[in-house]
Amino acid sequence: MAGASDYLIVAAGNCRPMKRPNLSNLTGLRALAICMVLWIHSLAFLPNTSFKHIVLSFVLGGFFGVPVFFALSGFLIAKPFFDEYAAGESVRMRSYAVKRIAKILPPFLLSLALAIAVQIHFASQPVPVILADALKTLFFLQPFLTVHTKLNGGIYWSLPPEVYYYTLFPICFLLLRRLGLLASWGGASSISVALGILSATCMAVYSRTGNYGWTLGGYYLFFAVGSFAALVATRGSQKLLGLRRLDGFAILLLMGSAGYFGWNSCAGRHVSPMHLYEIQVPAALALFFLLLPVPDGSDRWLEKVSTTWFVKTTAMISYEWYLFHLPILACFMYGRDVTAGNIFQFSFKCILPIIVSWLVAFAIHRYYSLPLHRYIVRRWAVAETHA
Repeated sequence: MAGASDYLIVAAGNCRPMKRPNLSNLTGLRALAICMVLWIHSLAFLPNTSFKHIVLSFVLGGFFGVPVFFALSGFLIAKPFFDEYAAGESVRMRSYAVKRIAKILPPFLLSLALAIAVQIHFASQPVPVILADALKTLFFLQPFLTVHTKLNGGIYWSLPPEVYYYTLFPICFLLLRRLGLLASWGGASSISVALGILSATCMAVYSRTGNYGWTLGGYYLFFAVGSFAALVATRGSQKLLGLRRLDGFAILLLMGSAGYFGWNSCAGRHVSPMHLYEIQVPAALALFFLLLPVPDGSDRWLEKVSTTWFVKTTAMISYEWYLFHLPILACFMYGRDVTAGNIFQFSFKCILPIIVSWLVAFAIHRYYSLPLHRYIVRRWAVAETHA
């Protein structure tokens, strides 16, 4: 769930930072996505039969928060690559790799250490099992090896698809560029098409084998949508970019898809893997509309919301908030009856740890992640314009 970084360009023998595209309209979407994820995780401490759990999950559609991040990552990683190709310039891959590492690893390692400590404290699993799962998580092996502990499965399951995408997209892009296939729409969109085929294949295999690891591959549908939206934003016609004006319809479609899945899941109804995938398809289509820029640059309601301090800050610390919220929620809620009391008392018990985790994430981002990110970038002699 790491954000976009600045990318360096080599042009005419000079190094200069590539101008970051205006992504202010996506800030609100990022903030909304992280709030969806945290709310649904706080509700996870309730019994599945709880009426409050079912209703609130349906209304807020929190189940699709992480796919929103996947689509955002697909867009934010692909956009600078397509931009520099359109400008006839070259991305410095060392800069890209160092900034990805500096962004992802420091908060991840600190969060993993905290998760291990919390799990050992609450004795949720034997210590050898906790440490073995942590080792699998450290090397992003969850899609291939079973993870038994709840915190590792609850937080870190989404990181392997992201890390694999961060690695595979630049490799495929450079290969297509070397082969001279990026000039045409078909060649440039082949990465997105391949990701979509991979997604459908993984879900089909899961439906036959029941191996949970294959479901993570199914989420590459959202990376495919994000990367294709980046291509359209770079090369698309005014007619295609005008689809962005359907943002209100897109949000309704996204929330309706998520709410339908949430209702069935919380009500205890079985949702088959392929049925779930059918729900994801309209959600992915909705995200495609939301990721496209407005062609005339006029202010939209989502962009206006995105300019507020709280929304911008929440989007900025979203990666840290995601990594650290579940151990904090566990400390507040583990072994306690949070369903006791009326709806207002219940809401307070769910919201209080979310507020605390926001403050913790803000402090970690400002005093740990950001300084360490800058140090790693400087240490590896990569020019930096904005952390």
